[in-house]
Amino acid sequence: MKFKVGQIVRSTGIGISKSWGNYIGEIKKLNSETIVVFWNEFNKKVEMNLDEIEPLSNCLEVKKLSFNDGMVIHVHGEYRVVKLIDGIYIAGHASLFPVVSEEEGKRLVEKLKRDPS
Repeated sequence: MKFKVGQIVRSTGIGISKSWGNYIGEIKKLNSETIVVFWNEFNKKVEMNLDEIEPLSNCLEVKKLSFNDGMVIHVHGEYRVVKLIDGIYIAGHASLFPVVSEEEGKRLVEKLKRDPS
């Protein structure tokens, strides 16, 4: 996958971004195996592996839930398991719902991918 400086990307939920909830950032620097991304939610740059980000093709596709305590959870994109301060959830397709464990979440994500109705 080709990336370029200035490109808007989102976290994939892999590696360092596993518990981030699919954040939005901008590529600031490219290396052969890593990318430095400025993440708006953290207000800092983070060096990441290529599989930890994906292009955000259309900023209009971003959907998020904002809470009174300042927490923002991105719920756009495919279903994925996210770990947050108050629990484990499945986020995606403009939805967010709690699960008991990461394993249960993974099973439900697979089921939703097979039968989204």
